[in-house]
Amino acid sequence: MAVAIRVVRRPGQSPRNGNAEAHQDAWSALRAQIGARPAGVLTFPARRSRLADLLPGEKLLLIRKYGGLGDILICSMLFPDLQDQYPDIHVTFAPPQKYHPLFEGSGLTLQPYESVFQHLGQDARRGIARSEFLSGYDLIEDLSMPCHLWENFFVAHGGTEGGRGLRWRNRLDMWSRWFGLRVANPRTCIVLRAEEKAEARRHLRTLCGADRPVCLLAPFAANRTKSYPWFEDLARGLEADGWAVVLLHSKPVPGPTPAISGPPLRMMGAFCAVADLIVSVDTAAFHWGGILGRPTLGIYNVNDGAAYRTYYPTARIVQTCATPCLNTRYGTGNGTCSQHTSEALPIIPGLSLSRCYPKASVEQILEAVRGYAEPRPDHRRTGRAAPAGRETAAPAAAAPRLWA
Repeated sequence: MAVAIRVVRRPGQSPRNGNAEAHQDAWSALRAQIGARPAGVLTFPARRSRLADLLPGEKLLLIRKYGGLGDILICSMLFPDLQDQYPDIHVTFAPPQKYHPLFEGSGLTLQPYESVFQHLGQDARRGIARSEFLSGYDLIEDLSMPCHLWENFFVAHGGTEGGRGLRWRNRLDMWSRWFGLRVANPRTCIVLRAEEKAEARRHLRTLCGADRPVCLLAPFAANRTKSYPWFEDLARGLEADGWAVVLLHSKPVPGPTPAISGPPLRMMGAFCAVADLIVSVDTAAFHWGGILGRPTLGIYNVNDGAAYRTYYPTARIVQTCATPCLNTRYGTGNGTCSQHTSEALPIIPGLSLSRCYPKASVEQILEAVRGYAEPRPDHRRTGRAAPAGRETAAPAAAAPRLWA
């Protein structure tokens, strides 16, 4: 049996069922004002309406319908705080099935998001929920919605232009407050096994030897507006400063720099866990470094890096654009922002690169690395990256690949 989720509709919107009453509340008024999508806020007919109302032994289902790996890694920081603050409730997390391996050994109860709804695809974002899920949980919360609400409101009221005193928000804060959790001691529930990290070390030794500290460079994101075009120049600069650079991406990357392409999710985490430094645009590698407490430098343009690193004490930020815009000034072709570079971008088959970054940002990033974590001869033995005189090493002679 399937049960329809209630949709809180915009004012004036006609219900699909002529006999149903159109609900008009503060959320729907806000969504109508800012034009947020999809058509309504999902609410589930559960026994409880707030996290604080749950009694010992009752069940909470948290749904994350879509989003990238980085969003799931941020979500992983919710569950230890939930355990601390509500130790007597039962928590189930329902992300897409492909992300379930991340939580092996965590003790977290999982359900595939795909099994919650009777129909997949765009309609499932509002659609039809299976009745056993509605009847089996005392509170159901959808964590996919808060970002849409905030981003639309933020842009509509001039937040990207500094208007009305609006502040950038960290996603962990948004998702926690959405269902009433206090961010008190944020940390990940993901547990990487010792053998996974040992395998990652072996692979890195195969790629670049053991004589220099390893910098994982993740210059590409699924959102092309974040992908860094000058990554080859950046890799050469890092090599000249003494780092053994390894590219990390979901697809093979042509060029002279050793690369790890499309590793399994947990192995990606293991590589980040054993790297001496991670330099990444706003993509999963940055969030891996943040939740694992590794030295990490984030390259940010359309989003505000300071807000995104709030709960990553070992992360630092290079904000290459002083007016982050949530993609609102990035159009087709050569873009619509006056600050976009007019320089000829590298042509990389199969990769779309962003015009948000001028080539001068290479030196800006290198200077940030030098001020944060410089390699030194005893780096491998100490396991730390610390300021010291830089050792210059020749670039790798070959460009081996893993998972290419």
